[in-house]
Amino acid sequence: MATLETCLATTKEIRNHIRDLELPDSLDKTYKTGPDEVVQVAGRACGGNHHPGSIPPPCGNYPASSGHQSGTRFDQAQVKNVVVKPLCKEQRIPTVNGSLPGPTINVREGDTLVVHVINNSTFSITIHWHGVFQLKSPWMDGANMITQCPIQPRNNFTYRFDITGQEGTLFWHAHVVNLRATLHGALIIRPRSGRPYPFPKPYKEVPLVFGQWWDTDIEQLNLRPAPICEAYLINGLAGDSYPCSENRMFKLKVIQGKTYLLRIINAALNTHLFFKIADHNVTVVSVDAAYTTPYGSDVMILTPGQTVDALLTADQPIGMYYMSIIPYLSASSLAPAPPRKVINSLIVYKGATSTTSPSRSLMPSQINSVSTAHRFSSNITSLVGGPYWTPVPRHVDEKMFVTMGLGLEQYALRKPSVLVRQVSASLVLSATVLFLCQERFLSKKLIFII
Repeated sequence: MATLETCLATTKEIRNHIRDLELPDSLDKTYKTGPDEVVQVAGRACGGNHHPGSIPPPCGNYPASSGHQSGTRFDQAQVKNVVVKPLCKEQRIPTVNGSLPGPTINVREGDTLVVHVINNSTFSITIHWHGVFQLKSPWMDGANMITQCPIQPRNNFTYRFDITGQEGTLFWHAHVVNLRATLHGALIIRPRSGRPYPFPKPYKEVPLVFGQWWDTDIEQLNLRPAPICEAYLINGLAGDSYPCSENRMFKLKVIQGKTYLLRIINAALNTHLFFKIADHNVTVVSVDAAYTTPYGSDVMILTPGQTVDALLTADQPIGMYYMSIIPYLSASSLAPAPPRKVINSLIVYKGATSTTSPSRSLMPSQINSVSTAHRFSSNITSLVGGPYWTPVPRHVDEKMFVTMGLGLEQYALRKPSVLVRQVSASLVLSATVLFLCQERFLSKKLIFII
């Protein structure tokens, strides 16, 4: 892994290059941070003083503002190691505020979010705000070795950015190797005060965070890709599919006739997941914090990092019903198959007795149920005329062809050091290209072919 000194040199070089682009005033103004502040990394100065209107170094600590300001949300995230036992073995893991998954952050569209991260763990970390546009605030994106140096143990960093033009469910997670396996949580963006949802107001909102679990030390997850996991989790619990966790299962208590907004997040590292509720249909109303045409379905597919907002009406007889996830792998012949155990959580209707046997979800029978996944994904369309809806441009100024690889070559296993250098170089290049494109095409429409 690159050293802290390498990170500082790289970010300085990119920053100097960006200054040469003569960014527009509107972009530069977003970096005003107040009076002279000394940026600290690993206990020493990193870039010295910076003044209002200047671009601060992308690696350092920005003290959180004190007090409460209108439209500004302050949160504190204390990263620390704790011992947990989702399955049969205790494991020491890094967490935010001691919980798995981490705390939910609630904001409204138009707010400024300020999160002061205190790293009391033994790991170097960053926090990435997955799906947030980061308009004019790229240094707050939390991409390790790209937009900032990692936050060293016993150090801190304050993220501050505006959330505009987005409503719905996103999430935050660590962005250093595979630490996001345990460092993640929901980021919920509600409409501005007085502005309604473009669907009936639900009785209650419920985050559902799907994750993966390994019965191994988190430090052993530095491999890319990560090894096959032992289990999947729903809100940090493996449910009754494993003997050591059969009495630890997430339960959602509902009232018959009420409608609930499920804010579903696939925080798994590398696995698509089917999600289904026994004997119930849901109505999808948003994907990745973008409103969709309401779509009714009895099953969902979520890719890693994807979020889905879905309305669930408790319209079945009083009883208990499983909410279940199971992996989906279309290229099953190219990669090792993940565990196929169904992971359960539970819907419990008010008035149901403890002796009631839960109704089970009929999950897709094959790990590569392409038709089921395609049926769901191909029916998701943007909500025409909804909040922040933008028509697809008919005229395109520039066409760009972008390729992506799966990284399945055996070569990567034989020469991991070479692979790391190649990946690091490509990531630094991508950061530079991002700003070049922003400067060159600021007023043009682009189409990306991926």
